Amino acid sequence: MKPIDEKDAWRIYELLEELHDFLHQPENFASAEDVQRWLLDKGVYRELHDVFYHLVASWFPVDEQSGEVMPPPGAHRRFG
Repeated sequence: MKPIDEKDAWRIYELLEELHDFLHQPENFASAEDVQRWLLDKGVYRELHDVFYHLVASWFPVDEQSGEVMPPPGAHRRFG
């Protein structure tokens, strides 16, 4: 795996911080409109999409047949 650029690591940190801060307060997701406003108007979904597909996914090999990002040896998916 290639080293993680410090600016990329900071982007991930800020994104995780934003996700944590939002999800830590149940009143933030009391309505679908509130969540949509946070995701779209604040730009959280756009940043999540870019970090996931263009940054983090590039750290791991991709199965050529399925297109699935492969975990490191011995790792397993915890949320799937």
